[in-house]
Amino acid sequence: MGNYLTSASTPEKHARVKPATRSTNDRGRPSIKLQDLPEDVLSTILSKLPAEEVVRTSVLSGEWRTGDGCGQLAPNYVSMASMMRYLQVICCRITKIEFLAAKLSTFVYDGFCIPFALHHASKLENAKISFIGAILQHAAESLLNGLPNVQNLTLQLALQRLETRWMLNCPRMFSQLRHVQLMLIIPYGDTDKILYLVSFLRAVPLIEKLEVHFHGIPTLWFANDGPLRQEIPSCEYTHLNNIHVMGFRAARGQVEFLLHVLENAPAVQVVTLDTGIFVKKDHLPQ
Repeated sequence: MGNYLTSASTPEKHARVKPATRSTNDRGRPSIKLQDLPEDVLSTILSKLPAEEVVRTSVLSGEWRTGDGCGQLAPNYVSMASMMRYLQVICCRITKIEFLAAKLSTFVYDGFCIPFALHHASKLENAKISFIGAILQHAAESLLNGLPNVQNLTLQLALQRLETRWMLNCPRMFSQLRHVQLMLIIPYGDTDKILYLVSFLRAVPLIEKLEVHFHGIPTLWFANDGPLRQEIPSCEYTHLNNIHVMGFRAARGQVEFLLHVLENAPAVQVVTLDTGIFVKKDHLPQ
């Protein structure tokens, strides 16, 4: 079984009370641990804490922790998970994140590309996702399956690979996504595939602001390889009004990508091209 950060509802209607431990403290009184409390009492306590503190493993019961210090929510703690508004998972050895996220507004993840399943996350405003060693197609599929209602997305891919002509006819869409910030490290040999980033945009029909930050090898300057935009089916980005490209090197892929977007975005008012490269920042789209 994989190492999951999961939560699932249980059929019991009443709180389950675990037997108290028999150990005593220095004063001879029984030592009561967090996991000994009834579920309804535990949920009440956690609901009073700031959201950032709830998700810190240091405040979780010992049985919620895995061997590497990452939180694992047991089924009887679904009430706590459903009230969570902020979740940050950094460099954890888990293979899937799944739980009821009805009130979650901010999700931050940094690690390998894994499946997400944040159920009923209709209030998810911001997501900052950093995937290590991911193919862009797999990253997009994980986000479409797990965060379809996110409104603002920062996606950073390190050592990713770009695939050719994927998701051009994908039926899945981000239903509320309006601000996209792509932070890409372009590896050697993939400069000819930059144009295919439009595949991701086709899944964001309501996009209003697009930021693309390129960081690549020196040969990206004026690179003259890759397809032309005429080879890509057109797709109108009706709501897009602001485009910002950093790390612009006048490579054919960058130019064709930019022209494709401009030709299909009738409402664009601001276009910014910057030859500077991005610096990793711990912030969400503004």
